[in-house]
Order: sequence, then C-alpha cells, then structure tokens
Amino acid sequence: MYYPPAEVVISMQNVTKRFGKTVALNDLSFKVKKGQIHGFLGPNGAGKSTAIRVLLGLLKKDSGDMTIFGKDPWKDALEIHKNISYIPEM
Repeated sequence: MYYPPAEVVISMQNVTKRFGKTVALNDLSFKVKKGQIHGFLGPNGAGKSTAIRVLLGLLKKDSGDMTIFGKDPWKDALEIHKNISYIPEM
C-alpha cells in the first residue's frame, strides 16, 4: 500500500532575525508535519517568542524562508490566522 509523504504544515529554513546588533534567531530551521506536536523550550532570551512572532507574521524576518500551510506568514498573515490561534504570555 502507498502512503504519501506527510504534509509539511510549518517550515522554517535558515531564518534569521536581528534587533540592531542583537541576533535573536540565527539560521533557525525546522519542519512540522501534519499531526505532529512540537514545543519551544529554552532559557529566557533564547528566541522562543521571537520565533513564534516571526512565524505568525507579527515580526518580519531578516533572511531565510518559511511557510505555514504553504503560505508566506508575512504576505498571507490574514489568511493563515483564520486557521490558527496564538495566546501570548501574560
């Protein structure tokens, strides 16, 4: 029986984000396939919130490629946000 490759729903490839001289994300790469569950773990200042905000199109990346559901988070944020939820820290 043939099983098609799992659909990639989130993809970040070599994404970098800087705030002035501070590098918040340095060539971050990962993929999440349909049905997988992932979490961001790390100490304060590791870039967890920045990665999520860039991925959601709330911050613009400096370099790299990324997609959610095959769409560009910066250009297609409204369309993407119809299918996801984000609750920031309080």
